[in-house]
Amino acid sequence: TSFRMPEKTMDFGGRTITIASIWSTVEGKFGNNTEQGKSATGDLWLEWRRAVEDTYKCTIKVEMLNANDTQVSMINKFMAGEKVADIINCQMLDIERTRLAGDFLTDLNTVSTLNLQCEGNLTYGKNLLDACTWNGKSYAMYPLGGNIQNALVVNMDLLNKLDLGYDLWEMVDNKTWNFEAFKTVLEKAKSDLNGDGQFTSKDQYGTYVDIGLVQAMALSNGVRALEKKADGTCEYTLNTPNTVTTVNEIKSILVDSGLCPEIRLDEMYRRLFKQGQILLMPAMPWIVNDDDYKDLDFSMGLLPVPLGADGTEYVTVGDAWMETYCIPKLNTEPEYAGLILQSMAEDFYLKLYDRDCDIFANSVFAGHEPSMQVYKMLQSNIVYTLAYPETGWQDAYYCVLNGVVDNTNPITTLLEAVDSPLKAYLNDTYNKAVR
Repeated sequence: TSFRMPEKTMDFGGRTITIASIWSTVEGKFGNNTEQGKSATGDLWLEWRRAVEDTYKCTIKVEMLNANDTQVSMINKFMAGEKVADIINCQMLDIERTRLAGDFLTDLNTVSTLNLQCEGNLTYGKNLLDACTWNGKSYAMYPLGGNIQNALVVNMDLLNKLDLGYDLWEMVDNKTWNFEAFKTVLEKAKSDLNGDGQFTSKDQYGTYVDIGLVQAMALSNGVRALEKKADGTCEYTLNTPNTVTTVNEIKSILVDSGLCPEIRLDEMYRRLFKQGQILLMPAMPWIVNDDDYKDLDFSMGLLPVPLGADGTEYVTVGDAWMETYCIPKLNTEPEYAGLILQSMAEDFYLKLYDRDCDIFANSVFAGHEPSMQVYKMLQSNIVYTLAYPETGWQDAYYCVLNGVVDNTNPITTLLEAVDSPLKAYLNDTYNKAVR
């Protein structure tokens, strides 16, 4: 594999560049490995690392962080004057918490060897970069923007049998793949396969209730828990008429209509999908790039979660645990780390992305180009909101889910229950810290 390396170069003088990594990352898995043949990704990482070390006459060393205690361990070490590593790969929520705890991270815009504004935002995910930017200072980045958390994996054979008379991907292009169209498809897909007059796990459904599907449908209709301002402060925006209307509409489609199965067990639904009884499986696309889905009796496609009436773009929910790269301020030579990150983005991650696209295009989606266009579109439309600086912040997102599945309390009551603590956190803690 050939790597072109960034145009900018510098003499590393034999330096060792350390990367502290959480367990889930590529370098966390393959780190200092020197053996080829264990996996395609591991081989690509090893080839890239060797190319960088040969080009810049340096050594890359990976050290592991405790994924369950990343934020605490980093902050304690920073406060003790320890830089931890030249580059730190940690979860997005750890960046949020670390930034709030003190001035520990380098503004990546000041690192001369990093180009965060590459043409077409090809190298860095703009949405994630924006989410990690406060007051014009960008404290973390991740090549290509992150993982698609929410989409609808399609049983293409079942879709063809339904004979809708129109193309769902043309509707996506025309922005008419919306809540109403989604409900129509669910109605056409539901079928009492055994004719016993009851709908059970032996029958056929359009989809099922899933937390990611609910959250993405809410986001696709403009629901946001927060509005981030230019200075980095946030305004609480969850309790609005649009949220109430949207949640009730989602509830009417997924629950009140009776179109979805009542029992909510993800593993059962995935089994039903593999058996050909579910048309649209809410899932992260990478789930179906797995041995469990390689010998199905049908081909698969990909659709975005439908648009609400007030939505403008098909979106997917950004993961608060998404891995990011940052440079600690105690690294007094950030240009070396910056050049490594630039090469990692331009060379390693672009090749990894291209390879993944080939796999999805030729193996997972069996040459269905419209599905690949959806895959690439969603890669650019990941919506990141505030991570979870406090555990209770998740209440905002579960409030939306419970508004759909809870038949005891209306969404207005659920919103009122979380309003005060979340507003208090924003005003008394979060916004004061970012000013």
